[in-house]
Amino acid sequence: MGKGYIHFIKAQFGDAFILHCRKGENKGIIVIDGGYGINSQKNRFLSEIKNIKTVDLMVLTHPDDDHLMGIKEYIKNHLNDNPFPVKEIWANCAPNVEINLDCNLSARKAYRLSETLVKLQDAGKTIWRNDICGYQTCNIPFADIHIVGPSCKTLQAFVERYRDEIGYDKVEQNVDVCARDFNNDLKTDMKTLATRTKRKCDFGKFSDASNASSISLIISCDDFSILMLGDTFPDDIVEGLTEMGYSPDKPLKVDYVKMPHHGSAQNISNELLDMIDCQNYIISTNGAIYHHPDREALANVLCHDKRDPNIPINFYFNASSG
Repeated sequence: MGKGYIHFIKAQFGDAFILHCRKGENKGIIVIDGGYGINSQKNRFLSEIKNIKTVDLMVLTHPDDDHLMGIKEYIKNHLNDNPFPVKEIWANCAPNVEINLDCNLSARKAYRLSETLVKLQDAGKTIWRNDICGYQTCNIPFADIHIVGPSCKTLQAFVERYRDEIGYDKVEQNVDVCARDFNNDLKTDMKTLATRTKRKCDFGKFSDASNASSISLIISCDDFSILMLGDTFPDDIVEGLTEMGYSPDKPLKVDYVKMPHHGSAQNISNELLDMIDCQNYIISTNGAIYHHPDREALANVLCHDKRDPNIPINFYFNASSG
C-alpha cells in the first residue's frame, strides 16, 4: 500500500493542498482550499484535481479569493456529475460566497454557494457542514482531525457582522495594512524582529474578520501530521490549543505546520510557536503581490524562546520567487 503524502500546489499567492492520507488499510483524500484563479493554466489546483476521482473531504477555510476560487470553479464544473465527486464539504463561509452558475445574461447569474451546497445535500450527493468551530474531534477511517479554530465566538462574530453584507463582488483584497518596511527588515537582526509586538484582529475590517474565521485543523494519519492554519490570527489558535490541553510545557507535536496567511508577520507569534513542537514549516505563496513571507515571521519561527537552537528548522516553499 502506498504511503500518504502532502501535495501543496503552486496556487499563485494562495493556498491549495491535497492530502493523501492513510490509516491502517484505509486511504482517503482531503482537499484544503483551491488557490487563486479559475483558469487551470494559471491555477494548478484545477489541473491537479482532475486526476482525482473522489475527494473524501473538501475544506474551504475562509472566503478570500486566493483560497476559494479554485474550489468554486471545481464545484461549478461538477454540479451535474452523478455521483458528485466530493463526499463531504466543510465551508462555514458558504452563505457569504457567490458562485456564477448561469451564462445567460438575462437570467439571474449570482447564486450563493450555500444554495448550491444545500441542493447537492438535499439530492443526497454530498454532505455540507457549516458548523466547524470550537474544539471538535472527527475520527474518520483514514485520518484523525482536530478542529483548533475558529473558536465558536470568533465564527459567530464573523457571521453576525457580515451576514447580509458580503457578496463575491465585495470581497476585499486581503492586504496586511500593517505590513512592515521590507528594506528596514532586511537590515534588522532576526532576534530583534522576533520581539516585535503583534497587532490584534480588528473585526471591523473585512480582511481581518475573514482571516480570523479560517478553519484551522490538526490532521494526523499514519505517515504524517500537520497543523493547517489558513489565514488565522495567532490568539485564536493559542486559545484553541490551550482548551485542548496543550501548553509551552506540553506542546503540540506535529510533523508540519502550514504557516498562517502565507507567512505574514501579523499572523504568527512567539506565544503560538512556544506551544508547538515542529521542525518543518510550509509557506504557500509566490510572493508576487504582497511580498510574503515576511522576514519577521521567519524570525519568530527561528528565535522564539522554547525553540532548541541545536535542532534545525526546515522551510518548504511552493515557489522560488515572485
